[in-house]
Amino acid sequence: MARDSHRARSIVLDALEQGADPFSLDLDVLQPVLVELGERWVEGDVSVAHEHFVTGVTEGVMALLAGRMRKAPANGRLAVVACPPGERHSLGARMLSDFLEADAWEVICLGADTPARDLLALVEDEQPDVVALSVTMPSCVDAAVELLGALGTVDPRPLLAVGGRGWPEGVAAADAGADVVARDARQLLDLLRERLPEPGDDE
Repeated sequence: MARDSHRARSIVLDALEQGADPFSLDLDVLQPVLVELGERWVEGDVSVAHEHFVTGVTEGVMALLAGRMRKAPANGRLAVVACPPGERHSLGARMLSDFLEADAWEVICLGADTPARDLLALVEDEQPDVVALSVTMPSCVDAAVELLGALGTVDPRPLLAVGGRGWPEGVAAADAGADVVARDARQLLDLLRERLPEPGDDE
């Protein structure tokens, strides 16, 4: 809130040097900060310019953490991560991509406001194991459900995942045309380990 990007980065680096878990820093520090920032923006306490500044600093900090988490892709597993049309908040998708890469997935992260036609064409070409949609704004839920329906017709059909802060509680995966719904990146990773275990893992 003080617009001190140097101090923000220093706090995270100091925590890492003291043994903090980068996964926890993402989910338990950065994610709550972004949630509070969004709430303050809705209430009129921060401007769009301030929100963009904080988002930019957070992206930089996430990149630092991702460098400590990332592993080389293994076993040919491919994930496509995107935001549905109209969803302009991409940090949730970026965080999920970082978590997947830390679990040795190859990831194609398409970011914010992905046109449905382009996403479908890419999925048909790449034939990923999983497609995950990140929904931050409740206003984008309908677009996500429509996109999941279209993705369900792709052959071969990937496992379809959806989640994020904007996803309404109580809406089951099957009702949305998805295979799994996750509240955050850590939970989705756990679900994928169950549904798509690495070759050689005990099932």
